[in-house]
Amino acid sequence: MSRRSAGESNISRKFRNDHGKAVHIRRYEMEEQITFNSMILKAGAAFVGLCPELNISVESDSVEAARKALNESVGNFLKDAAKDRRFSTIMDEAGYMKQGDVWNPPAIIESAQDRLTI
Repeated sequence: MSRRSAGESNISRKFRNDHGKAVHIRRYEMEEQITFNSMILKAGAAFVGLCPELNISVESDSVEAARKALNESVGNFLKDAAKDRRFSTIMDEAGYMKQGDVWNPPAIIESAQDRLTI
């Protein structure tokens, strides 16, 4: 069981993705922001939204719907983590760094399409 940090309570926190959309969860007294990496991929007729550092993916029928579903999924995941007092552990394990009131994701160093023969 994780311990709460000084100043924690059940008051809203604000999270923002890289498109600036805010998601509120109940966690700390201070309002903080979270930036997360998001990618939208075309998979057949579907669009897949990914947040690689949190290992979250969604599928939808349009880019906009995939982005919205990804924002909701990340927000719900973080809300659940805060309720279970796993938020700090998850952020640390995902490589997030807190700078002031903003949690920043690990930097994407490279994105490529590789080929493999099996």
